[in-house]
Amino acid sequence: MKKMKLFSIASLLMLAVACSKIDESKNVITPQNTSSMSINNKTNDELIKSYLTNILSFSPDDIKEEQDFFIIEDDMLISKNDFWTTFKKEDLSNKNLRHRKWFNLVTKTKNIPVSIYPEVNSTWRKAVTDAINQWNRLNGGVKFYITASNQSVSNGINVFYADLGNDKAIAQGELPTGNGNAGSRVRLNRRFVNMSAYCSMVYTITHEFGHNIGLNHTDTYDGTQLYTNNFTCDNSTDANSLMGRYLPPNSCNTFTSCDIKAFLALYPK
Repeated sequence: MKKMKLFSIASLLMLAVACSKIDESKNVITPQNTSSMSINNKTNDELIKSYLTNILSFSPDDIKEEQDFFIIEDDMLISKNDFWTTFKKEDLSNKNLRHRKWFNLVTKTKNIPVSIYPEVNSTWRKAVTDAINQWNRLNGGVKFYITASNQSVSNGINVFYADLGNDKAIAQGELPTGNGNAGSRVRLNRRFVNMSAYCSMVYTITHEFGHNIGLNHTDTYDGTQLYTNNFTCDNSTDANSLMGRYLPPNSCNTFTSCDIKAFLALYPK
């Protein structure tokens, strides 16, 4: 999340044998196993970035790169290491502005452990607890709980501070990989350790947990549409969605009715 925008994180891990080829007839990239690490002089990172922009409709200006991740729209983390091995083909033909989802979802558990690292202060810890309560009150097919230990968890979400430089993102959440677990990271920007607006802290964590379970930003063209089987939610924009990209100043917003329908459609009880 940004101070004025929401940022998240998805996971893209990449194996040496997984690459892509260029479909010259359409000038797009299609995943295909190959022994080559470079196609038409493009590196794997370049191929992933091309796929993110040409197929998944992310703007090139909204993609930043770290050694192990792409950062999409400021707050979605995508791991590079297994991007092609966990890629799933989905119907991307619908480019309406609606609720959107990532390719991978949480399938291994209905109870997602959350570890808060010891360095995280008491206010952010309370915000994590309140965010968890907000999600759990929806009574969907996945719920969150805080682990008794401060040890990192391999099958859940780890909340910790990170040096994000001058980035305006309040936090970043990692999208799920193909291993069936939630995205494993929520990185809190050290620049915002002491925020004055507690509502915005809860809003931020709740939003980033949405990324961790596979929700993209609402009312964008990212990923694929999440159908709710509700005419209004599937055919109208949702300007106040908690999963919207932009965070209103001092926002105390919570889930809209269409946010709730989208979550329950993705993770039915």
